[in-house]
Amino acid sequence: MASELYIQLSFKHQKEKPEKWMSMWIDPMLKVLALDNKQQINNVIEVSIVEQAANNKQILEQVRHYEWNNSKT
Repeated sequence: MASELYIQLSFKHQKEKPEKWMSMWIDPMLKVLALDNKQQINNVIEVSIVEQAANNKQILEQVRHYEWNNSKT
């Protein structure tokens, strides 16, 4: 399934390039969440964020930390 491949690639990149992982994987998801397209927002929440958070409990903390740091600039 495509969503499983997406999650596997995300975890692989998170381990290989943690310093770029947020900008490669999480930033695009957050940008979609800022749109007005409800279907696209639901897809991102259901497929990306929920699955990644279920498999890696640190993701939500990383998103909070990242957003906090970026909001200061």
